[in-house]
Amino acid sequence: MIFEGAELYNISALEQCDDGMRMLRVPPGIRDALSEQGKKMSAVCAGAEIRFFLKGDKAILRLSALEGSCTGRVQFYQGDFPGGCTGYMQNLNGSPIIVHLPEKADWMQEERKSYASSLIRILLPREEVHIQSVEGDIYPPGIEDKPSKRWLAYGSSITHGSIGAGIDGSFLFRAAAELRVDPLNLGFAGSAMLEPEMADYIAGRKDWDFATIELGTNACGVLAADELRKRTVYFIRQVASAGKPFGVIDMLSMEENEAKNDYRSFVKNEMAQLGIRNAIYIDGRRLLKSRSELTADGIHPGGVGHERIAQRLVRIIREESGEDWLYR
Repeated sequence: MIFEGAELYNISALEQCDDGMRMLRVPPGIRDALSEQGKKMSAVCAGAEIRFFLKGDKAILRLSALEGSCTGRVQFYQGDFPGGCTGYMQNLNGSPIIVHLPEKADWMQEERKSYASSLIRILLPREEVHIQSVEGDIYPPGIEDKPSKRWLAYGSSITHGSIGAGIDGSFLFRAAAELRVDPLNLGFAGSAMLEPEMADYIAGRKDWDFATIELGTNACGVLAADELRKRTVYFIRQVASAGKPFGVIDMLSMEENEAKNDYRSFVKNEMAQLGIRNAIYIDGRRLLKSRSELTADGIHPGGVGHERIAQRLVRIIREESGEDWLYR
């Protein structure tokens, strides 16, 4: 989505509110089909960025965080590198964000992995952020300025990046950087309930090349077993109908109990029966392995945990998925 010359990456819709425009990661029609928590999460800017190139000397952005937000600050990247044009971070305290021409583009271009070295990327916090304006002589990136492949990831707060990871510290961000792909974050903290409307939406999107869907982390133990299995089968088959490579993560949880183990077995068997080409089953216990990787809540991974999940998932994608995921 383009807004006043800037690309709003991982944003699907804008909605007028009292102090600007609310940024939504899914269209309003999909948002309205979700739970109350899911509705809130659709306006949380997990994985969202404001991207642009400067023609003039500077750009001025006006953003605001929802009152009562946890951090309310953005992080700056210049191409593949943190920092650059305006430092590293800035609080959203009502002051305008002033972005200057990037520096040292020559050596950054030599070390480029995924993004053009002079591309300004403003990483938004995992909170509701409203955008008022972007002023300056700017233009959005083209296809040659960013990775050629996009990875869509659906899941719970762990995919979302909650609790234990900085803005650029989620496993999705780290793994995407290693694979040199652009991540589309559809993590919904506490509300990944496998709604059929969400499955239809993901299958119908044309902007992703491969996907991972983290299924039961939130829904197992909340939905009745029959309803959970029904939604799971529908979700997997709808994503498969897009005809693109994808991975199914049963859940990102270390907990062992009858309900969770039964669900893991169900997902594994369903994937084996479907026999879908370019689809792989991933037991979440292969990704999250040790309590030492968790935060104090015993559920969410910390920074080390996210980094290790990223490393393990990258290895699985490279070794088990087949070349079609990354190179088709």
